[in-house]
Amino acid sequence: MTIAIIGGYYLCGPTPASPEPYSILCIGDSLTESKYGSYVGSLKNQFQRSGIPAKIHSAARPGNTSGEYLDYLKQATVLEETNPAIVIIMLGTNDVRIDSDRTPLALFTQNLRAIVRKVKNHRNPDGSYPQLFIATPPPIFSIDIDVFDKHSIQRIATEIAPAIRDLAKAERVNLVDVYDYFLNKPAVLPGIHFNTRGYELLGKWIFKHIDSSIAGFQAEAEERLPNIFAGKIAFQSDRSGNEDVYVIDRTGVTQITRSPAFDGYPAISPDGKQIAFESRRSGRFEIFLSDMKGKVQPLISSDQDNKSPIWNHSGDYLFFSRGRDNSQNIFKYNVGSKQIEQVTRFSGTNALPSISSSEKYLIVTGKNLLGWNLYLVDLQSMEKHIFADGYKGCRAKFSHLGERVAFVSHKYDGKGDIFLADIQATGTPPERLTLDPQHHDYYPAFSPDDRYIVYASGPQLKSGNWDIKIMELSTRKTWTVTSSPAADRFPSWAKD
Repeated sequence: MTIAIIGGYYLCGPTPASPEPYSILCIGDSLTESKYGSYVGSLKNQFQRSGIPAKIHSAARPGNTSGEYLDYLKQATVLEETNPAIVIIMLGTNDVRIDSDRTPLALFTQNLRAIVRKVKNHRNPDGSYPQLFIATPPPIFSIDIDVFDKHSIQRIATEIAPAIRDLAKAERVNLVDVYDYFLNKPAVLPGIHFNTRGYELLGKWIFKHIDSSIAGFQAEAEERLPNIFAGKIAFQSDRSGNEDVYVIDRTGVTQITRSPAFDGYPAISPDGKQIAFESRRSGRFEIFLSDMKGKVQPLISSDQDNKSPIWNHSGDYLFFSRGRDNSQNIFKYNVGSKQIEQVTRFSGTNALPSISSSEKYLIVTGKNLLGWNLYLVDLQSMEKHIFADGYKGCRAKFSHLGERVAFVSHKYDGKGDIFLADIQATGTPPERLTLDPQHHDYYPAFSPDDRYIVYASGPQLKSGNWDIKIMELSTRKTWTVTSSPAADRFPSWAKD
């Protein structure tokens, strides 16, 4: 069991095991793999060069239309046999044949949607769902098989490729636009199928999309939120040589605190105007408040440690933990009256609180003789139960628009990963969101609209370079938004 202390807080979990390879499933027709060639081998080579462990599975069905592949997938157990972390689907070329396989556009779209949903709904044993990449087929420049003609060329361009782009958007899955990429490369498509160079390029093009999603679309050199993201993210970093509070938004990174003492665990207010954080400026942990210009004022102090502040969803209260060592409980601070009320009176460690949007539930990280666990507290009955039993979770955060919970667990591969659960979905196992075998993923928080998770990711549990990442929950597309060699951790996201 590994227990490391960073900035006064525990990182808990078993000793990291050797990383498991990504299971990647390639679905398609003869353009995926056949006697003509295969992009699967090229994809394997790209993973080997990258150092990312992966096991590539081919489920190519040469000659299959979308309807034929759907029939196969309904009967096959390929998803259960491979339990893929990533699935690539590339179909459509055989649907534009002029013989009995010709598929009208509406039926093609219906078939492909059914395939996409079947893959999306497959749950792996580790609680994850496949991350799905859907590819447009390549253009046709020259006819070398007599079941295709000039109408096939037109249908790929004006029907099949646009329908796949629309479907990817509607189903919120990742698009690999093979058609667009090869539109100016006729030399590698001498007929319906690629030549050797074409299959090599196709594997590289698909790998580029997968690698970006795994590692994150890298931050710009100047570090700023991409324009697709609204609001601002507060985080803790030692990039100045000392732990301080920073904010990143579309304009870049701004340092908020500049104390020689430890400043960390920032909680940005729901309106984005203030940041509560913990600090050891007095020699023990106290809670301070800063505006966005770095004007700091003391807020909560006592003869015990006051740590891990978090706002309720209206911004009227701050919840925090108070105590020492293995005796901590949750309190709340009324922003208007400045009164402090004790919320829980449990024995042991009750730390790192998060409050549900309904304010009916509190979730805390607790520690007992059996190790770490998450506990859900019903604030009406004050009953306390283990949350996500068997996962030994920690560092949970509630969503803003419901009662979903993101948390950290080391359950499957000996390192921290982010999981997602719904407190109302009793009996349903949590969904595993992060699968990177080379990084610990910690400190999750939701975006204001709950479409994204922000978290910190680093190759070493105790120290080293941690970056802030953002994941879109529907596609699991990932962006790396800080690129400093420092440890950037504890993100908190609020609207502008």
